[in-house]
Amino acid sequence: MRRLLHIFFILKFNILVLLAYVTIPFINRKSKDNSQKRILALPYTPKGWPGGEDRIAAWQNYLNGFNNLYQIHWAWEKPEIESYYNYIKANDWQKIYKTYNSILLKRYKLLFKLNFYDIIWVQRAWVPLFPFKNAVFEKLVSKFHKKVIYDFYDADYIHNKTLVNKTAQYAYKVSVASMHLYNYFSAINSETYFLRYAIKTDNFKNRQRKSDNQILIGWMGSPTNAKRVFEIKAVLKRIEKDYPQVNFSFTCRQMPNLGLKNIVHNQWGINNFNYEQWIANLDIGIVPYINPTETVKAKIAMKGLEFMSNSIPMVISPYIHSDKLIHGNSCFIASTIDEWYLYLTQLIENQENRKCMGFAAKKVFNEYHSFNSVFTSLKSLLEIN
Repeated sequence: MRRLLHIFFILKFNILVLLAYVTIPFINRKSKDNSQKRILALPYTPKGWPGGEDRIAAWQNYLNGFNNLYQIHWAWEKPEIESYYNYIKANDWQKIYKTYNSILLKRYKLLFKLNFYDIIWVQRAWVPLFPFKNAVFEKLVSKFHKKVIYDFYDADYIHNKTLVNKTAQYAYKVSVASMHLYNYFSAINSETYFLRYAIKTDNFKNRQRKSDNQILIGWMGSPTNAKRVFEIKAVLKRIEKDYPQVNFSFTCRQMPNLGLKNIVHNQWGINNFNYEQWIANLDIGIVPYINPTETVKAKIAMKGLEFMSNSIPMVISPYIHSDKLIHGNSCFIASTIDEWYLYLTQLIENQENRKCMGFAAKKVFNEYHSFNSVFTSLKSLLEIN
């Protein structure tokens, strides 16, 4: 069944590509107001899912307020990706290929509207979940539109190196979210731009922790990233033993057992859990990645940015954090197990140190990761006056 579905998908795909090459040249450019910049934004992740919302879609109000038309085209939505993961677990290939086809057709239709836009900003790839490791659509799009920009905020080249590298070659420009990615992509495309990650903070509350008698250490993330917390399990157990006033509060869908007694596990959407209230109650945030992989080096941890925006002092691992953080001033950067223990104790024992470091991190966030601060760089990337 799987092989047959794949063959039909290949046939359909090739017919669609051939049809696009034949018909797109005959589509006339629509008349438009030359004073208005028209931008098409294509998030990779589904609507309602992290990544696409923060990195691409959240700019709509900013850009539409400057005599621009910033249109977002979602290829799929949150319930679809949740169903897709269930199909993968169940090996339901008929429904998996149905998902592939649905996304393919939505993005395929846009090929016939290319000339309506001045700039096209694409996250990762033209067709999300594309099952082939080649840049067929990216090559096709570049043939008929000369200003297509691709954005990367992760090390996607690890699993799809041919697709990602070719995409970067076909791109008019490449935007990236970390210096590690900048160094990688600038070797492929000289028009690579470092566009720092910005996050929304509208729903966050002012910090509410005031007591020095109890210290609350927090972490949040996915079950995959929770394995990174496990790497400093011994440090956390030692902290719990040496500092009875310390409690831990971790937010994750499936948290591994760390052997801690003074810990609370939270889950989004369970028991009326209020994430914004939770983070406002933290005294210290942790972002552990003891063994940095290529993926770790390329990423910017969302949790780190959220700690910064909430004035939460942090102990973090190398890479994974804002390039503007300074060790000993706006954060502690721990490279070893011993350093993790040392820096956590320095924050636990000194309330003034926590306060000053949290304020310094907040200042870095406001100056380099707020939407207002990143907007100037985005306008340059998208060629908006």
